[in-house]
Amino acid sequence: MRITGDCPIIDPKIIDNCIKLHFKNKSDYTTNTLKLSFPDGLDVEVININSLIKSQINSKNQFNIEHVTPYIRKSKIFKKQNFKNSVNYSNRRWTLDNHDDFIFLKKVVKYFSSNIYFSWKELINAEKYEKSLVNKKKR
Repeated sequence: MRITGDCPIIDPKIIDNCIKLHFKNKSDYTTNTLKLSFPDGLDVEVININSLIKSQINSKNQFNIEHVTPYIRKSKIFKKQNFKNSVNYSNRRWTLDNHDDFIFLKKVVKYFSSNIYFSWKELINAEKYEKSLVNKKKR
């Protein structure tokens, strides 16, 4: 399973659901990012080890080697599965790539300071009461 350091709000239930879907369908690669429906920053990838090895052997360019999964995502030789949410929240940005993201995430941490184990759905719900917690992607 792969989650990245720039996704600090990852939710264990999303991880569990991706893993269950992966094994249920005997996939090579399962993610919630092939067809976006979750906020950016809740990214999960589950990769069969043999598929990961095969991608590293077959991938010849440095970008694919460094970024791990683009070769798998683009190739037709792997069985891929997408875990999709019933409501599309892909317009939200909860990742940490720049200063604005850092400021937003500080607000989230402050809001949930009494409950550091909040779920992603609790953050979606909190947006209704605290407008500074709405962080939509800029176009």
